[in-house]
Amino acid sequence: MKTSVCETIKEHIAKGFRVQEDVIQNSVITAVRSRAVTPAPHIVDAHVQQLQIEQLIGQGQINAAFQQVTHVTVPELHTSVFTIRETFLAQHSL
Repeated sequence: MKTSVCETIKEHIAKGFRVQEDVIQNSVITAVRSRAVTPAPHIVDAHVQQLQIEQLIGQGQINAAFQQVTHVTVPELHTSVFTIRETFLAQHSL
Protein backbone atom coordinates (compact mmCIF):
# COMPACT_ATOMS: atom_id res chain seq x y z
CA MET A 1 0.00 0.00 0.00
CA LYS A 2 2.86 2.36 0.87
CA THR A 3 4.33 1.87 -2.60
CA SER A 4 1.03 2.62 -4.35
CA VAL A 5 0.59 5.85 -2.35
CA CYS A 6 4.11 6.94 -3.28
CA GLU A 7 3.47 6.11 -6.94
CA THR A 8 0.18 8.03 -6.92
CA ILE A 9 1.88 11.08 -5.40
CA LYS A 10 4.71 10.88 -7.96
CA GLU A 11 2.18 10.71 -10.79
CA HIS A 12 0.25 13.73 -9.51
CA ILE A 13 3.43 15.75 -9.05
CA ALA A 14 4.67 14.80 -12.53
CA LYS A 15 1.29 15.73 -14.02
CA GLY A 16 1.40 19.10 -12.22
CA PHE A 17 4.87 19.79 -13.60
CA ARG A 18 3.76 18.88 -17.14
CA VAL A 19 0.76 21.21 -16.89
CA GLN A 20 2.98 24.02 -15.58
CA GLU A 21 5.48 23.40 -18.37
CA ASP A 22 2.69 23.63 -20.95
CA VAL A 23 1.45 26.91 -19.48
CA ILE A 24 4.94 28.41 -19.58
CA GLN A 25 5.57 27.22 -23.12
CA ASN A 26 2.25 28.66 -24.29
CA SER A 27 3.05 31.99 -22.65
CA VAL A 28 6.45 32.15 -24.32
CA ILE A 29 5.01 31.20 -27.70
CA THR A 30 2.28 33.82 -27.38
CA ALA A 31 4.81 36.50 -26.45
CA VAL A 32 7.06 35.59 -29.38
CA ARG A 33 4.19 35.52 -31.85
CA SER A 34 2.82 38.86 -30.69
CA ARG A 35 6.24 40.41 -31.15
CA ALA A 36 5.28 42.75 -28.36
CA VAL A 37 8.27 44.71 -27.31
CA THR A 38 8.42 46.43 -23.98
CA PRO A 39 10.54 49.53 -24.30
CA ALA A 40 13.54 49.55 -22.05
CA PRO A 41 13.46 52.27 -19.44
CA HIS A 42 15.76 55.19 -20.02
CA ILE A 43 18.62 54.46 -17.69
CA VAL A 44 20.93 57.27 -16.75
CA ASP A 45 24.19 56.39 -15.07
CA ALA A 46 24.00 57.99 -11.63
CA HIS A 47 27.67 59.00 -11.71
CA VAL A 48 27.30 60.73 -15.09
CA GLN A 49 24.19 62.49 -13.86
CA GLN A 50 26.00 63.64 -10.72
CA LEU A 51 28.86 65.04 -12.80
CA GLN A 52 26.36 66.97 -14.94
CA ILE A 53 24.67 68.32 -11.82
CA GLU A 54 28.02 69.37 -10.31
CA GLN A 55 28.87 71.18 -13.53
CA LEU A 56 25.53 73.04 -13.57
CA ILE A 57 25.91 74.03 -9.92
CA GLY A 58 29.48 75.15 -10.56
CA GLN A 59 28.16 77.40 -13.31
CA GLY A 60 25.56 78.83 -10.93
CA GLN A 61 22.68 77.17 -12.80
CA ILE A 62 20.89 75.92 -9.69
CA ASN A 63 17.46 75.64 -11.31
CA ALA A 64 18.89 73.68 -14.21
CA ALA A 65 20.58 71.32 -11.75
CA PHE A 66 17.27 70.58 -10.05
CA GLN A 67 15.55 70.22 -13.42
CA GLN A 68 18.15 67.59 -14.29
CA VAL A 69 16.87 65.52 -11.37
CA THR A 70 13.21 65.92 -12.34
CA HIS A 71 13.84 64.74 -15.90
CA VAL A 72 14.48 61.24 -14.61
CA THR A 73 11.44 58.99 -14.91
CA VAL A 74 11.40 58.34 -11.19
CA PRO A 75 13.81 60.68 -9.44
CA GLU A 76 16.09 58.72 -7.24
CA LEU A 77 16.32 59.92 -3.69
CA HIS A 78 20.11 59.76 -3.51
CA THR A 79 20.42 61.90 -6.66
CA SER A 80 18.08 64.49 -5.19
CA VAL A 81 20.00 64.51 -1.92
CA PHE A 82 23.25 64.80 -3.87
CA THR A 83 21.91 67.85 -5.73
CA ILE A 84 20.75 69.52 -2.52
CA ARG A 85 24.09 68.83 -0.80
CA GLU A 86 26.13 70.11 -3.73
CA THR A 87 23.97 73.23 -3.98
CA PHE A 88 24.39 73.88 -0.28
CA LEU A 89 28.15 73.39 -0.46
CA ALA A 90 28.47 75.57 -3.54
CA GLN A 91 26.47 78.40 -1.99
CA HIS A 92 28.40 78.28 1.29
CA SER A 93 31.83 78.13 -0.29
CA LEU A 94 31.37 81.38 -2.22
